Amino acid sequence: MSSTSSFSDLDTTSSTDTPGYSRLFTDKTWTDAMVDDDWYNIEEQVAETIHEYIETNLLHYSSPNFAQTLITSVSETLFADWVTFDLCANTDADYDELEQFVKTAYELYMTTEILPPRQQPFCENVPGDKSAIAAQIRRLRDIPQPTQRTKEWHESRYHMITASNISKALGSEAQRNSLIYEKCKPLVIYEGGGGSGSVNTETSMHWGVKYEPVTKMIYEQMYCTQVTEFGCIPHPQYPFIGASPDGIVTDPDHERYGHMVEIKNIFNREITGIPKEEYWIQMQIQMETCDLDYCDFVETRIKEYETVELALADQTREYKGILLHFVRKMLVAKADEVYDGSPHYVYMPLDTPFTQESITQWILSQRAEFAEDYVLFDTKYWYCDEISCVLVPRNRAWFAEAVPVFVETWDTIVRERVEGYEHRMAKKKTMIATDACGNHIIHNMPASGGICLIKLDENGLLR
Repeated sequence: MSSTSSFSDLDTTSSTDTPGYSRLFTDKTWTDAMVDDDWYNIEEQVAETIHEYIETNLLHYSSPNFAQTLITSVSETLFADWVTFDLCANTDADYDELEQFVKTAYELYMTTEILPPRQQPFCENVPGDKSAIAAQIRRLRDIPQPTQRTKEWHESRYHMITASNISKALGSEAQRNSLIYEKCKPLVIYEGGGGSGSVNTETSMHWGVKYEPVTKMIYEQMYCTQVTEFGCIPHPQYPFIGASPDGIVTDPDHERYGHMVEIKNIFNREITGIPKEEYWIQMQIQMETCDLDYCDFVETRIKEYETVELALADQTREYKGILLHFVRKMLVAKADEVYDGSPHYVYMPLDTPFTQESITQWILSQRAEFAEDYVLFDTKYWYCDEISCVLVPRNRAWFAEAVPVFVETWDTIVRERVEGYEHRMAKKKTMIATDACGNHIIHNMPASGGICLIKLDENGLLR
């Protein structure tokens, strides 16, 4: 399972020899004058051009637009040549027909499994080697994991680029620069191993964190399986690469045994079933790091009822539930303890009857269980408005193409931690604007040692 191959290592000699390949293109319109040999030559030229494009641009396979970009590029290249040699007319109609020809050729090319599809419908289950999967899961379980948010936990992550942000290494120069700068900054661990002391629970990012366990519960119930978390896993060959998968299906009797699970809780965008580029890269790194071949990409849109009455009255939702938001008590006896402001969430099991009596009883039991250290701050009633699940296969050839970039980026981080990284700090632009009265206003002006005068009125208030 662990072998890594490059695109050039793959056998492509059979792409135009596949039975039925040529017979797909028999709708002869502007090529009526061609004989069969001409068709075979053209089809072979199209297949070779597609292969050359993929080989040259394999790193961009991560893009959701890769297929359409390939089809457009190949079509434009061939169209220019074919017009020159009078194989077609220089018209929009002939170009559109050629583009459709190339699209069909690309779809057939991908069925040869030279590369796995970027994503595919979840219903298409692929059997795996259960003994190999079991051995791999045992290896992952045996990897020591420091307790979250401890000094050791922060230090281990400091020495890694994690799957969630490694896509920046393949992005624009500004994105790569930002990644290097952030990883070069000295590690700051607050007393007690906590963070900066405040958590904003109203951001879209926190929304995803808050409802990730809910999506996991829904996935487990939908597919009657078990998903297990494994912490942050270092890559066995490139230990500076780390991944923290949302979970892995660990039920050996399930058809999706060994599938990784990546969860995204959508806050304000459309669910398309097509992973964004950074998500696709994240999943590829997770599969490479854990040496597993498939990842289930699960997107949900979780919404909240405004009142418990609305939640109880709604009988149209298959999945709905309750989330309790607890906050830690600030006791005098624990005044020396660092409080990082993190909320503590408790989720009502999906098999709990959604009735007023059951809900009240469950909430009271949870308040009693956490009464010593926590107080109930808020209660949320949620429902699943939309869910999507697609299968993302592992792409070894893509990783082989990407890993030199990751290695070079990490080497730069290690070097500049010693030699200096300040030159990568983002520079604020000094902007001069003019107001309606013609006054010049300077934004982002560097701070100086001057005196700041604040005018107060006779009551000592700001004017």
